[in-house]
Amino acid sequence: MSDIGCGASMRVVVQLGLSVLVLLAATAVSAASAVCQQPMRVIRNAEYEPDEDDRFLRAVLAHAGCELQITVSAHRVTLARRFELLRAGEIDLIIGVNRLPERETLGWFSVPFRSEKTRGWIRATDAARANGKSTETLIHEGWKVIGPSQGWFGPFYEQLRQRPGGLTADFKRIEQGVRLLSKGRGDLLIVDDVWLSRLPAEELQGLQPLPDMLHEEPLHFLYSQKTVTRTQVTALDAAINAVRASWPATP
Repeated sequence: MSDIGCGASMRVVVQLGLSVLVLLAATAVSAASAVCQQPMRVIRNAEYEPDEDDRFLRAVLAHAGCELQITVSAHRVTLARRFELLRAGEIDLIIGVNRLPERETLGWFSVPFRSEKTRGWIRATDAARANGKSTETLIHEGWKVIGPSQGWFGPFYEQLRQRPGGLTADFKRIEQGVRLLSKGRGDLLIVDDVWLSRLPAEELQGLQPLPDMLHEEPLHFLYSQKTVTRTQVTALDAAINAVRASWPATP
């Protein structure tokens, strides 16, 4: 074969190779896009500050080739209201949901994406007074508790919340809870660790965790059965596992 013929053949091979690569890339993009035909809709309160869970959600949807659509509500949307919107198909998912028996009919649960760790936190200036004691011991000694107003944080906190006088104050936003603690409305704050990632570093420096873990439980995404299919859940589960494997902040 002449040099000219050889060169022409090589050009054909290269062109065919490039065509195959372009086709494969287009197929990959098409497959990723097929996971979500429409943006995944979530709802947020106007004052909500993104935390580690939100960053994880964005990474998962990006990995699956899905878009995120956030509706900002001018009025506070409680967890119970979010469940209603999910059941009606007005939103597509809620992130950070405990898998409780009474919630099994609300929608499709994803694989776990992180472990929720609930513990007591005190003012750093009270560390010597606490003397390394557990949350339960300090409460027994009369330390006043500030805790979240809604959500499941394990049986210890649930019993405490239902006990008359169990909570001195409750909060809807972590910033509010920390402010109540700093102003002396209570002596210790019960909260999920990841919630604290919403706080500025200088506010975290004023807090110290108590030595005991009150509750640890897997958290999930919860999808609407009206708008999300089982096939999509399977694909998004794969994306969760892939992102989790390389996510530095995942416990």
